Amino acid sequence: MFGNFLKYIQTGSSFQGLEVFSTPDRSHHYALILIRKKKNELVMEQQMVYEDWETMARSLKSNLPLCIAFSLEGIITKKTDAEKRVGGEALVNHMFPNINFDTIFFETYPLLEDTHISISKKKSVLEHLERLEKVNIKPVSLFLGCSALSAIVPYITNSTIGTNTFSLRIDRSTKKIVSLQASETSVDFVYELNGLAIKSQFLMAFGAILGYLSPVAKNSNLSGLLNLLRTDFTNKRLFSLLVRFSLFLILGVLMANFLIFNHYFNKVQKLRELTSITENNREIYQGLLEKVTAKEERLKTIVSHSSSKVSYYLDELASRIPGTIRLEQLIYQPLATPVRETKPILLEKNKIKVIGTTQDHVSFSGWIEALEELPWIHSIQTVDFDYEKSNRTRFGIEISCDE
Repeated sequence: MFGNFLKYIQTGSSFQGLEVFSTPDRSHHYALILIRKKKNELVMEQQMVYEDWETMARSLKSNLPLCIAFSLEGIITKKTDAEKRVGGEALVNHMFPNINFDTIFFETYPLLEDTHISISKKKSVLEHLERLEKVNIKPVSLFLGCSALSAIVPYITNSTIGTNTFSLRIDRSTKKIVSLQASETSVDFVYELNGLAIKSQFLMAFGAILGYLSPVAKNSNLSGLLNLLRTDFTNKRLFSLLVRFSLFLILGVLMANFLIFNHYFNKVQKLRELTSITENNREIYQGLLEKVTAKEERLKTIVSHSSSKVSYYLDELASRIPGTIRLEQLIYQPLATPVRETKPILLEKNKIKVIGTTQDHVSFSGWIEALEELPWIHSIQTVDFDYEKSNRTRFGIEISCDE
């Protein structure tokens, strides 16, 4: 699993295949495809043939691996007649005696049961690589001649295979290449490869991608160049991914920092508001407390003064009560109205309400007359006088006093 993840980091899941081929008038054309790898399947997403380099180069994506198949007029491809144990430069020398390896690139590769060799001048290949370098494109694989077909020929059941520049005839019974020759015209044919439809114009470009994903054993002096190109592409891709990851990470950290800051800033604001409300409430409470304290002090003074007067009044009243009168209640400053929750409490100031019973009307009248003579009493009003029994009467009087 880690290996697949590392492979994805290095190459991704989309691949570009490009065939650079020569037409009969020796002009260069370009067949470009874009393949996406989904699970274990390859899906064709784009295919186009270009007649000029500039238009094609604008369609390339620098962040995707590019696999190139060269089918130029200067490339020579032959089927070898040497034994299979002969390979590499020895096989090239056998097929092309006295060749200068300093000026050519070569590949030896299998096509079914046969071994083929393709050679090309280095100059032709390097010129295209330099042009790609100018548009910041790094290829990851290079194929010469029919080398790109070595990965896809086993999956094609047709006896004839046509590309933009080659035509192959295959003997399926012996799995041998009967003929391989240059083709003057491109055959418009669709091949089925494990359910994927590939037009003949894009067969080499697709073979370049498949040859990169599923390499076929071959000998080539392109190895050093390919290692350098792949290292450059991998480093470039990793740098691009690292920059993106760093930007997303920085943005994520900044966003998280903003959210955390905003969260705690809101909390601080709420605490400040709560503190302000608490401070206002404390000031209000302090003001109410001061008012209550002042009223308590005033009340204590009044009560103290009133208590001394009440004691005096009670002493005066008690000293003049005859034996036939019994007092039940004596209320100093009685309520003017019943107590209600939404109404203020009102008192009848400087009044004393006396409630009791008498057994002698004459002594009761004398007691009232005696009280009226007291200097601190302004008036006495009888508010209740009811007969309860033949020898007892309930009375209620209100006495108006000095302040």
